[in-house]
Amino acid sequence: MESQKNCAGDYEKALVALVAPRARTIARGIKAAMSGWITSTNKGALIGLLTHRDAEMRTLRLEFEKETGKSLVKVLKDECSGEFENALVALASYTAPTGIASRLEAGTEISPDEAPPPKVPDVVYVMPPPAGGYPGAMGQAGYKKKKNRRSDSGSSSSSSSSSSSSDEE
Repeated sequence: MESQKNCAGDYEKALVALVAPRARTIARGIKAAMSGWITSTNKGALIGLLTHRDAEMRTLRLEFEKETGKSLVKVLKDECSGEFENALVALASYTAPTGIASRLEAGTEISPDEAPPPKVPDVVYVMPPPAGGYPGAMGQAGYKKKKNRRSDSGSSSSSSSSSSSSDEE
């Protein structure tokens, strides 16, 4: 291959990663993270490589086994310990539910990658005013201007002022 003659080192690895299947590239990354720097496992890299891989975890396990000849779960158990081991093993053991494809085709479920359908706004119907306007409305026939009455308490309510004046008498 001509590109291999002209490339070497990290540049070659980056080009191969671009054309290789995604799961193979991730499996190689996991292998590299486990070899670590000075024989320690790179925990941050493992977390980054194993999280958010729900749909492709099964393929990733198969590719890792092709690359290393070992089970991903077994290697994680050998390399890690404690709660960190339990978390990574749970991530690596995950198998996405099947059947979503048939629900997507049937239209009973929306793909998480698609935007939700737009919400249709509620329609409000407003009745037009009657032909002659509302009876008693300002400026209409039958409108009577109310007279202001002063009361002792300063209230503008006519019923309370008239009843209080009748009680005093």
